Amino acid sequence: MKMKIMKKRSKDNNLLMLIDGSNLAYRSYYRFKQLRFKNVPTGLVFGFLRQLWIYITRFKPNDIIVIFDTAKSKKSNFRNKLHPNYKGDRKKDLSFNIEDFNHQIIIVRKVLRRLGIKVVWDNIGLKHETDDYIAYYTRAHTGKVVIISGDKDFCQLLDDNVKMLKVQSDKDNLLYKSNCKEVMGVEANQFADYLILVGDSSDSIKGYHGIGEVKGKKFFEQFKSINSFLRTESAEYPGIDKDGLRDLYKRNVYLINLDKALKKYPIKQIPLIKPKILNEDKVISMFEEYGMRHFTTNEFLEPFKQLQNENRNGRSIRRG
Repeated sequence: MKMKIMKKRSKDNNLLMLIDGSNLAYRSYYRFKQLRFKNVPTGLVFGFLRQLWIYITRFKPNDIIVIFDTAKSKKSNFRNKLHPNYKGDRKKDLSFNIEDFNHQIIIVRKVLRRLGIKVVWDNIGLKHETDDYIAYYTRAHTGKVVIISGDKDFCQLLDDNVKMLKVQSDKDNLLYKSNCKEVMGVEANQFADYLILVGDSSDSIKGYHGIGEVKGKKFFEQFKSINSFLRTESAEYPGIDKDGLRDLYKRNVYLINLDKALKKYPIKQIPLIKPKILNEDKVISMFEEYGMRHFTTNEFLEPFKQLQNENRNGRSIRRG
């Protein structure tokens, strides 16, 4: 992997990078599934760290938080009570080895902590999932935010200070408030309503019967939001009954609209794993343990050193 040392970031940007850790982990697992060291699978770890380095050197953030879903966060998620079949239609991949995956996720979490990266990891069951924590940090941060995920749901968070790298198998799309409609078909501030109307099959959420992507996008060309349509007495749209849409909105709004969900079901505790001060020798030793010598170079470690220098309250990097 060819690397160049990253130039120093400007503190004035105050850019926070929020990474959908589970999304990146699954992509890395499948992409590098055959990679092993001493007959132990390591592809997820390799792919995760490789992409993390690429994202850091591309966007040059001032801080990073990686958020993972866990078995506890999935089971305790408040959406399960609102919709018993939430994410229930997802097909199981028979080639997926949960033991290998979980083993490598634990390694990734350990390495991230050693590299000085903040990690959100719910091992208690605090009723929220990755989407909620990303939305929370996005709204709480006073500077710029870049979200890294393949999940289209985060388009609803785009604004003048928030952009998103929507990761896809063929190519990545860098989304802003200004190009959301061009790429996704509706404005960023309409995206939650759009999913409420057409549904989200990936989360097993049904939309309004007979309204698909084409009709849904045309609806928002004509009306700014679902509420503006419902509140306008003369408003009509083919195939949509106002009472039916009103019921659908009540059913779907807290499943999909992240801002409204956090107001209704506020986050009371964030399961943030405190990172360690980057100890270069220990990090290198860890990489060597897992057969990843290509990550022991200064070119790879330099961006993580800079992050700690700028964001760990003046703490210096220790060696030895």
